[in-house]
Amino acid sequence: RLVVVAPARSGDMAEAVRQYFKKRNCTTYIVTITDETRQLSPDVWTCGRDDRDGFARCLEEVGEMDGFVLLSDYEASPELEGTDWRRSGQEHETQLLRLVQTLDHLGSNGIVQGYVLRLIDEKCGNPHGGGLAGLTYAIAQGSHRFAMRNLEVSVLDLMDADSRDLVFDAMWRAARCR
Repeated sequence: RLVVVAPARSGDMAEAVRQYFKKRNCTTYIVTITDETRQLSPDVWTCGRDDRDGFARCLEEVGEMDGFVLLSDYEASPELEGTDWRRSGQEHETQLLRLVQTLDHLGSNGIVQGYVLRLIDEKCGNPHGGGLAGLTYAIAQGSHRFAMRNLEVSVLDLMDADSRDLVFDAMWRAARCR
């Protein structure tokens, strides 16, 4: 079982990740970071960015997870307004911490595979996202239960299905969902 977590504006990419893993018989859930926590369907939720217990509510009935993918698109979005930049921590770092805490609380018989997929734009340097990368490494060092990977992927490498599949194939080889 795999959960894909993404800000609302990355919904298409979250769905692409979900479809890829579903084709490989992996039960996949989507949690979109928005203003409120609610269930949209049995495998699709929204999680309020300010809801401390949002992931617990979203995943409590799902049970044990094999892994997660957290999508971050801020580095590939240089046109974002100042308020959007401030909200980045609420949609990325804070959500990663809450997700890991929730998965740790739910328990697992094995190692949870964690992927932070950071979409970057090679044309412009953008230091934003360093906090997310550092947090990913800290989780990897601090907990034996999580096998964390920080993947920086050019948005150009995800433009078409064949290119996306190359990236997702690498993730699949490690994840192997139940």
